[in-house]
Amino acid sequence: MNNFYDSSSEILTAQTDLYDEKGILLIAKGMSVTRKVFEKLQTRNVVRPSKVLPADIQADSILTGPEKSEYQIDQIFTDDDVVSLATRITQQAVDTMKSNSHLQTRMREFVLNQAWVYDHSLNVAQLSTQVALKLTMPADEVFMVSLGALLHDIGRTITENATTSFVLNNDDLVGSSVKHHPVIGSNLLRKAGLPESVCLVALQHHERFSGRGYPRGLAHEETHPHAQIVMLADSFEALTTRRFKNKTLSIAEGLDIVERGRGTNFNPDILDALTGLFQDQI
Repeated sequence: MNNFYDSSSEILTAQTDLYDEKGILLIAKGMSVTRKVFEKLQTRNVVRPSKVLPADIQADSILTGPEKSEYQIDQIFTDDDVVSLATRITQQAVDTMKSNSHLQTRMREFVLNQAWVYDHSLNVAQLSTQVALKLTMPADEVFMVSLGALLHDIGRTITENATTSFVLNNDDLVGSSVKHHPVIGSNLLRKAGLPESVCLVALQHHERFSGRGYPRGLAHEETHPHAQIVMLADSFEALTTRRFKNKTLSIAEGLDIVERGRGTNFNPDILDALTGLFQDQI
């Protein structure tokens, strides 16, 4: 973990953007973390952007057994009415996905061979739906946010072998599906006839507010609002959910990290909505 300045200090500053092995931004360059968070990150397979973001990504190209999360995201909220409504909306999104004949094969891959992807997607969908409700978005938009979040990682089902995805070393990541799955997923969803907003969530959920994300490096004014919700939920879920032996950050620690990305990685209004969901826990 030599990607931080002054590893002997109680406060450490990242020298570069740091991603997890699935391409989710955990710490942005210049962000500071406490030693406690630093020690937890040491248990994660944190990699430099060069390992997951090669320069040859073509955004318009068409490319043709793990344990479950420790908790479901709906178990950490205290507003039962919001949780109940978000759960119903997320279930409607699941039913919509199941009913699409073009996605049935991918659905089987999700559930049978890539349980971690499906589990993560359900968590992100539940969290994104609650954020959309907090933002008082219209009902039809809340549903589209939920559906987009549920399908945001669908591209992983085409090229990623779930039985080996957790034993890749950093060099192997260069050839993995991490760098391509947003483009793969958006093309798949477009072919399946999903709404454009859902396709854009799949394509843009690794973009960042300031334009430093991937695959196109789009800033917030060029990124769909639904994708801006999902990109925050995606990162927060990755920080606060334990998989395998990785240590999880607490809700407060996870919020502290995403807060440091206010206006650079994440939309401030959406970040306020996320924080508002946890007011009783921080």
